Amino acid sequence: MKKSIFLFLSIILCGSIQSQSLVAIGNFIIEQNDFTIAREILIKSGYELFTSAELQSLGHNPKTKIIGTKSEIASKSIMGIVTAKSQNGGISSTEFLCFDNDVSNFDDDITDVGYKLFGSRKYIEAKRIKINEVSYRRIGDDYVDTVIIKYLLTKNGEGIQGANVKFSRTRRKLNN
Repeated sequence: MKKSIFLFLSIILCGSIQSQSLVAIGNFIIEQNDFTIAREILIKSGYELFTSAELQSLGHNPKTKIIGTKSEIASKSIMGIVTAKSQNGGISSTEFLCFDNDVSNFDDDITDVGYKLFGSRKYIEAKRIKINEVSYRRIGDDYVDTVIIKYLLTKNGEGIQGANVKFSRTRRKLNN
C-alpha cells in the first residue's frame, strides 16, 4: 500500500498542471477503491480535511464521506469530496469543485489516460446558470470508469468559470 501511494505521489509531484493532478488523484482513488487510502492521498496532496464534527454538522457520516479543501489563495480553493458506498464498502465517487484555471486542460488530460468521449450537452440550471456537461468512459475487463465534467460557463456562455468533476467506477459482471 505504501509503495503504491509513493508511486502515485511521484506522479502528482511531477505534474505541473493542476488538471493533471486532479485527474491523477480522481483516477487513483477510484482504482484503489479504499476509503483509508483516499483519505491519505488527499492529505498527502495538500488537502485540509474537514473534521468528523464538521462533517456531522453538515449532515454527513464521517465514515462514508471525506471533504477537503486545498488552496494557495482562498478565492481559488479546490474542494475534493470522496463518498463511500457504505461504512464497509468501497468508493462510490470522487468529486472536485474547482475554478477556471484548474479546468483548462481537463478534456485533454482525461483522454490522455484512456477515457473516450461518451456524451455532451448544454443546459441551464436554476433558470440562469449555463452548464456544459461532458462525460467520458473508460471500459476495463470488469469495470466501467466514468468522468462527468460540468463546466460552469460565463454569462455569455463563451468562457469557463469553474467545474464540478466527478469520477466513479461501476463493476461489471463477466459472462463466462
